[in-house]
Amino acid sequence: MRRLLQVVTTWEWLLLLMLLPLLFFSTAAWALCFLLIPVFWSIRKFATGRFFPATPYNVVLLFLGVSLFLSLFAVFDLSLSVPKIGGLFFGIALYFAAVVHCSQSKNGVWHILAVVLAAGTTMAIVALPFARWTAPVRFLNRAGSFLPQRFSTLPGTADGIINLNELAGVLTWIVPLLGAVTIGYWRQLWHSKLIAGKLACLLLLGAFIFTFLVLLATGSRGGIASVLIALLLMLAINFIWGRWLLAAGVIGVIALFIIFGQDQMLASPADAAEQLGFQARVEIWSRGLEALKEFPLTGVSMNGFRVLVGSFYPLTLIPPLTDIGHAHNHLLQAGLDLGIPGMIAYLAIWILSAGLLWDALRKERSLPANFRPLLSGLAGSLAAAWLFGIVDAIALGARPGFIWWLLLALLAAVYSIVYRPAAQTATGSEDVLSPLVESGQRIV
Repeated sequence: MRRLLQVVTTWEWLLLLMLLPLLFFSTAAWALCFLLIPVFWSIRKFATGRFFPATPYNVVLLFLGVSLFLSLFAVFDLSLSVPKIGGLFFGIALYFAAVVHCSQSKNGVWHILAVVLAAGTTMAIVALPFARWTAPVRFLNRAGSFLPQRFSTLPGTADGIINLNELAGVLTWIVPLLGAVTIGYWRQLWHSKLIAGKLACLLLLGAFIFTFLVLLATGSRGGIASVLIALLLMLAINFIWGRWLLAAGVIGVIALFIIFGQDQMLASPADAAEQLGFQARVEIWSRGLEALKEFPLTGVSMNGFRVLVGSFYPLTLIPPLTDIGHAHNHLLQAGLDLGIPGMIAYLAIWILSAGLLWDALRKERSLPANFRPLLSGLAGSLAAAWLFGIVDAIALGARPGFIWWLLLALLAAVYSIVYRPAAQTATGSEDVLSPLVESGQRIV
């Protein structure tokens, strides 16, 4: 019986991912999610002796969980907030399940990586018929004509279509990681004796080119600029001359802002349709700060700002009926969803991630296993996501957010392997990812 429970615990992350199609398209399915996740945690307790594995993020996630609980007192519309509350709850559960899988399976890291890359690429494919493409790629709208009429809209999205800016935000998580993995592991995979190695090379290269082209097609200047800077960052991590390129790239972006102005640089075609230029974003930020000042402890409830802003914090630069979706800044949106304590916890996740990457990249060179491409890709993806979040946001609890949580799980898992002697990370041991809290505290 105990062995069966251990198998369930090892593959809990995959069982959770199997729920995703239901959660994407049905609000009622979140009730099942709220019931199943505590059951999985109880099974893990019986199988491993603990509800949660010890990771560098545990203390921060505890504060995030407390902030989520406090935000419940501000909920004014369950139908509006439950999907986001469930999404955050699901993301935290998926993070811990993925970390456990990496600790109990020899190839766990590569399983999670494969799912992340496949999920991101799949979202880019699904977007082709379900997004409203603008010039100069308006011809992509013909992709929707190949679908039956009853499948012409995508359930679980606003107005049945995929927002191009949100798609660009998802691709900031995927494109840098795909690029680093494709280039970093190309020689190793291509010279493998198995035909699967060469096939993996071709799939990775095709996925990288495709997702990068889709990112360009979104026209999201914030997303494109974030990914380009992230690619330069990855070069700077691995080559001294890359640091000069990174510096030149940052200076070039600043110069473009000065020459063309913020509105011209930040407004994508999707923004233009909703009149969401830089000045409009500044107004949204000011209204968000007003709301946060009035509800500092709880926020205005998850997903509540998009409704309250029109009634209590009216905008003058944006048409009254425009659904702004979020605060167009990930830190501010976290504060509006979870209050200032939640915003601090969310910011701490990013700071801790930067510390883990810095420490792991320094330590990695002394190990025989080559994790540097993966670490470089994680650094690039998280950097691109942070930069994108300055002027836009994929809110905590959003449906695509599970990819972000898997990136954090990958980072925690790889860091534990790099931080410990290779002999201790061979396989099978329940304790491979055991208490890294001390190192996490050291970095903080």
